[in-house]
Amino acid sequence: MHSNKFRDPLISRAQPVTIITPVVDETLRMAGVPAIREQILDRFMNGQPRIAVVHGGEDHPPNVGARETIRRIIRSIWAQDGIPFEVSQSSPCEELSQGLDGMNYGLLSRNFWTASLASLMEAHAYDGAIVLGACDKMMAGSLRGLIEADLARQRRKARPVFALFIPSLIGRENHVPEDDRRKFEPLRHRLTESERAELDQLFARPMKSHVYAHIKLILDRCFHRRVVQEGEKDELQRTIAKCTSVQGANCAASEASMAHRFILASLGVVPRGLDICVKPASDEQLNEAVNRLIQAIEKRERRVSVASLTRYNLTNAAAVWSATGGHPAWLLHLTYLADAVGKKLSIADMTKKVQKVPQ
Repeated sequence: MHSNKFRDPLISRAQPVTIITPVVDETLRMAGVPAIREQILDRFMNGQPRIAVVHGGEDHPPNVGARETIRRIIRSIWAQDGIPFEVSQSSPCEELSQGLDGMNYGLLSRNFWTASLASLMEAHAYDGAIVLGACDKMMAGSLRGLIEADLARQRRKARPVFALFIPSLIGRENHVPEDDRRKFEPLRHRLTESERAELDQLFARPMKSHVYAHIKLILDRCFHRRVVQEGEKDELQRTIAKCTSVQGANCAASEASMAHRFILASLGVVPRGLDICVKPASDEQLNEAVNRLIQAIEKRERRVSVASLTRYNLTNAAAVWSATGGHPAWLLHLTYLADAVGKKLSIADMTKKVQKVPQ
């Protein structure tokens, strides 16, 4: 039963199977799959691909609304003879900590995420990973962690690590309903012409966090000028806040998120058609992505391992970074990834791209 032919210490040793079996059993049960322990044992002992489905914790905004997609991915892995493991890790939200001391820990959280995922991939000997999210620090940290695990295995001539990244679903944007707009009419008559025009412009835009912050600024300004009473101001702020709070948070639908998606896709780690999703991916799309991952694991296609793809496509990603506006966070992320694969790419090299590629 504990065969050495796979050269896999997880299979040949006695303890792992006793720990992994109930973990997989619970993962499948939560995904609605009636698992049989004998099947789990057979797949484990036959060396079937072990795949981690990595996502943010329950308090990670882009993870809101992703639960059903996670379940469907787990079911797809199991249906294609893989062994799924659900992995969740907490990642601080930069939008939540904006303007606070906690915002200083953004890059530190990326580095912790890298160390955590790299050690997890090595300790649990996963063959591949499917990562879901929208946060640039979470995705860059995950990619670096997978690269480090891949290179560590390649150095000891073990199986490479393969990965897919699926950016979070873009939630439907909200606009202020007509009934809620009418609540601002008494205040509008007391505003100056320029402030009325400013308010109308904001109401015409999707209700994202920065739009709400701008409206709050106008209300605070009016309160200090005694144009509005505190009770009325609070009621109007509450009215706008409920329109702004959308499922999946605003990070997945922000302008910055679009840049993150394009850059990740340019690295070759995002399945075709899943980089920008305004509705949940179809079962066919997920099955195709999982099938490609399992094939790569079984064939040990080193040229498409996560480290190889990143190394080959890093220059392409730098060009896409420039063409999409040169998001400052990716100045640090791309050099961070280049360092992982041993490729020379400095911030000076990145800024030269801006001069060559139209923005």
